[in-house]
Amino acid sequence: MASSSPLRWGIIGTGGIASHTLGDLRLVETAEVLAAASRSQATADAFAATHGIAHAFDDVDRMLALPDLDIVYIATPHARHGDYIRQCLLAGKPVLCEKPLVPTEHQAQALIALARAQGVFLMEALWSRFLPVYDVVEGWLQLGAIGE
Repeated sequence: MASSSPLRWGIIGTGGIASHTLGDLRLVETAEVLAAASRSQATADAFAATHGIAHAFDDVDRMLALPDLDIVYIATPHARHGDYIRQCLLAGKPVLCEKPLVPTEHQAQALIALARAQGVFLMEALWSRFLPVYDVVEGWLQLGAIGE
């Protein structure tokens, strides 16, 4: 995909976190929200209509089958994260998942192994990790300025 092409997102979940993340994605020039999925078609339709999203689904597999879907953001309660992550990875779709990724380390390790086996990106949505202060702290650590 050329850098001028939009990264086309699907969102699983239609609650407050999904709306907030959608607002953030709208600030990214190279992002386009293409689809939303919810447990009910009525909820998915209402979310899509409110936010100007082209496709709405009550079936995640149907959303994942969209040929022009590039990446999925999971914004559901964490009890469902593992199932949705697995579906996305098996469909070959990169995943950015709201935290916590899954409830246990064992579940996380299994999903990481699956992502590696499938060659598909998986990440917990921990935005604070990308704050510039982390680069500064990493530099201090490398210099031994603040210990290990």
